[in-house]
Amino acid sequence: PESRLLGTELSLRARERCVQKHNTQALLKDSVVQLCTPRPERPTAFLRGDSEKLEKEEAKQIQNLQKVGTAQTQGRRKSLLRAPSPVVKGWQRRGSS
Repeated sequence: PESRLLGTELSLRARERCVQKHNTQALLKDSVVQLCTPRPERPTAFLRGDSEKLEKEEAKQIQNLQKVGTAQTQGRRKSLLRAPSPVVKGWQRRGSS
């Protein structure tokens, strides 16, 4: 009853967040527009090809982002290696004065 309704609302919100996160609504709208423009004889095959093309583009974008992230990480590591070590002032070894 009430707990079931609450679970349904949470599930619906989770689905809505997923649609927003992945921009699903815009992707579907674009696919429908792409489908209606040339009006292919085999719409399913056309949509499959369109989806594969989008997947390849997404994979390229992810790969490029990973390259940028790796380059930034390597740059940070190099700058840390070049940075001088901090020296503690006023510290002396025991027995040396």
